[in-house]
Amino acid sequence: EKEGDIAIKRLINSGLQGTSVTRALIGSRTYARPWVRYEILKSFKRGNYILAVHINSITGKNRLTRPFGPDPLSFVGVTFSDSGLTATLHEKINGEWEEYSEIDGGASYRLDDPVAAEYRGRGYNLARLFPTYDWVTDDGYNNFASWVD
Repeated sequence: EKEGDIAIKRLINSGLQGTSVTRALIGSRTYARPWVRYEILKSFKRGNYILAVHINSITGKNRLTRPFGPDPLSFVGVTFSDSGLTATLHEKINGEWEEYSEIDGGASYRLDDPVAAEYRGRGYNLARLFPTYDWVTDDGYNNFASWVD
């Protein structure tokens, strides 16, 4: 953080190189963190499969759990053009959807392949496109590999 936003973006971008899956660990305030939103939307733009995992149900050293936080995938989204050739990224701020231009300087970008007809001309929060799990309830220890398949 001492080096500024550009350094953080470079760190996230380099961490995403060579990946095809992005896992977002959800705590109480994860949804509001700007760099979490950046990483999720950057992952979406590069075509990664995204899954979110609630971790507050895991007991800590004090044998307590923390309150569940909102799903960050519900606070970021995409709108596809009528032609299916472009996408525009969005984030929800104070209950309103706004274009997200922190990635490559613009919210809209051209897709390599057009999206399926059913998605064209529509907007989605990413929670509608990708799954969210709870580590304890959904038995992440035994089921994690199947979540990624």
